Parts: sequence; structure tokens; C-alpha cells
Amino acid sequence: MLTAALDKITENQDLTEQEAIDVIHRLDTGKVNTAQIAAFLAAIRTKGETIPEITGLAKGMLEKALKINTNGMGTVVDSCGTGGDRSNSFNISTASAIVASAAGLAVAKHSNYSITSKCGSSNVLEALGIPLLTTAGDVENNLKEHSIAFIHAPYFHKSTFHVNQVRKELKARTIFNYLGPLTNPARPVGQVV
Repeated sequence: MLTAALDKITENQDLTEQEAIDVIHRLDTGKVNTAQIAAFLAAIRTKGETIPEITGLAKGMLEKALKINTNGMGTVVDSCGTGGDRSNSFNISTASAIVASAAGLAVAKHSNYSITSKCGSSNVLEALGIPLLTTAGDVENNLKEHSIAFIHAPYFHKSTFHVNQVRKELKARTIFNYLGPLTNPARPVGQVV
């Protein structure tokens, strides 16, 4: 499916939402090589991302993500940003997650290492000595006990593991920068901006 999607995009045609979902399903097989991933990321960025493409990729990622149960935990929010601002700015999304939790919100912070920016949320957490949570149970327990949990995306989105490696090598913003705030496996009801 990735070859068909790539052919369509390079002809300046938009993917349907279902075709974008199918891209994630194909990535999940682990049978897509890095050249195809890089070509897809560059081509869709050059063409310009559409709402159905972003929506489809997000839906596909959420279908494949490890599930986190937040029932009974109140209003769960996230402060995940898009990253990749290239301005060497301070990572504010992690600090805002801590402030929001201290103010009484339950925060399931979707995080990752820096891919296209100076410092990602997971880099900040490691620098502070905060362990990255690796299981849904760990996230659920942290939310219950502390009203905050940091969800390290690579542990919860196995379908896009190889994409992250390519993104690091590309060192450019891609459609996946938009997907971070949209694919939190805890399915928060709000986003702290």
C-alpha cells in the first residue's frame, strides 16, 4: 500500500482518509524500507498535507496503539506540542503538563525524544530523572496516584517505530509533527495549549 500511496502523492493527488489509515497498517507490518518511508514523508510534505490524510494517519495510529484506560480518572488532558519549531526554544509542553496537574487536572502527557527540535519532552523527563513509562498499567497507575503520567510515544506506537528513525535522519518537520497531539493513546478529552 505504501507504494500505491507514494505513487498517488507524487502525482499531486491527495490520499483519502482510508488510504492514510492503510499507510499506518502497512507500516505496522514492518515490511516498509527506510527509502519508502523517507520518500513518503518528503512527498506528502511537498504536496501539502490535507485534513483527510492527517485524520487517517491519526486514526490508524490510534487503532494500532497500546490502549490506556482512563475511565474514572476525571477529565484527562494532554499538553503535547508538535515540536520541530527550529527556534531552539524552551520545551514548554512538559512544564505546562506539570502546572496543569498541580492545578487539579489529570494530565496524560504524550511525549517523545527530540526529533526535529532542540529538546523533546522525553529528553526533559530523563534530565529530571523521571522514568519513561513503558506500559499502559504504569500510565494508569501514575494517573491514579499522581494525576499525571508521561506517555513515551515509541512504547505505545509500535507501528511508527521505523518512521521515527527516518525522521531523525531527515531532520525536517513532517506530517508526524502534527500527529503527536492527535494520537495520545489515553484519548484525552482536552488539550492544554
